[in-house]
Amino acid sequence: MGAGYVKLFKDRPGKIKFFENAGLKPGSLYLYAIGSLEFVGGLLLMAGIWANILAPILGVILLGASLVKFKYPAALKSDLSFYILWALVTFYIGLR
Repeated sequence: MGAGYVKLFKDRPGKIKFFENAGLKPGSLYLYAIGSLEFVGGLLLMAGIWANILAPILGVILLGASLVKFKYPAALKSDLSFYILWALVTFYIGLR
């Protein structure tokens, strides 16, 4: 949820540039699509609403972040293992 909030409400031009530098063009489309999924999906996941549907979707986003981190190591702040761990956690939630 926090990552979605940052994408949607703080430093939008910088995040758009980040998506475009990662090869995801137009960056604004990816910013709003991924940011909205992360923000709304995170809220609903915390509330337990549609968790089995949203968790795998958020897991795919985390796997995408893992690929970006692998390809551009300096692009994201956390370790690669952080993104992989949370992707696995979200897939587990989706299977429950």
